[in-house]
Amino acid sequence: MSETEFDLIADPRLQVAPEDWKAQQQLLMQMEQSVKDMHHAIMNMRKAKKQIEGYNDVLKNDANAKELINTGSDIIKKIDKWESNLIETRSKNFQDAINFRNRLNAEFLQVRSAVDSHDPRITQGVKDRLQDVQMDWDKSKKEMSILIQTDIKHYNQLFKEKNIPAVVTPDKDAVINN
Repeated sequence: MSETEFDLIADPRLQVAPEDWKAQQQLLMQMEQSVKDMHHAIMNMRKAKKQIEGYNDVLKNDANAKELINTGSDIIKKIDKWESNLIETRSKNFQDAINFRNRLNAEFLQVRSAVDSHDPRITQGVKDRLQDVQMDWDKSKKEMSILIQTDIKHYNQLFKEKNIPAVVTPDKDAVINN
């Protein structure tokens, strides 16, 4: 094993100010954080969806829980629709990249790749496109907030009103007869 030292220098064909490099790095970090936030939000909404799916499955034969199940099913549809605007959920392999339209996370990554180049000067076109993508993400965050503060809050209230236990087990007759 051997080591050597080297200096990393900027492209000598470019006349770029240090502020341009700093601005490029700040923008790259901002976009990276937005994508991380998006993926974190998706994972959290998937966790909520999984919980609702579990309760819907357990309560499917309980006539008292019909309204709760229907409300839960509506929330699941809303979560699926919300998520499908952020990531392409139908892709299963590389070939699917041409079969389905890119979603918001891919749009962020495309803009990020345009910024992450040997020339740190950020064009107005990239700034404009990033603003568009960021506005779409802000809109999706608001939709998620409404979903949580309205739909899921209503679902939780129904859950309390029905006095459903946290852990649902078969009734005692079902256990004895089986």
